[in-house]
Amino acid sequence: MTGAGSLRPAGDIEMYVEIDGDGPDLVMLHGGGGNVDDLAGLRSAMRPGRRLILPEQRAHGRTPDVGTLSYAQMAADTAALLDGLGVSSADLVGWRRRHHRPDGGP
Repeated sequence: MTGAGSLRPAGDIEMYVEIDGDGPDLVMLHGGGGNVDDLAGLRSAMRPGRRLILPEQRAHGRTPDVGTLSYAQMAADTAALLDGLGVSSADLVGWRRRHHRPDGGP
């Protein structure tokens, strides 16, 4: 973990989030099956002049595994978290973890 985080209200759940720095908001989203620790290198590069907001999605990392896990639900959770933090505008960086099958399939 690169920063101190906490659980914050996000709709019907609490999401783990780390907030770091000052300046315009930048939301950094980890890939599927990951957590904010996966973004450590990118985080260091993006930190200067930004307030970084790094949530861990439902059923990932330190955010509880409750309810439905879908892209739509994770987007709604993130929007609710940002509303609760008073974020009205932010840039967004996302990272997708892709797993490759031995046979070369998706």
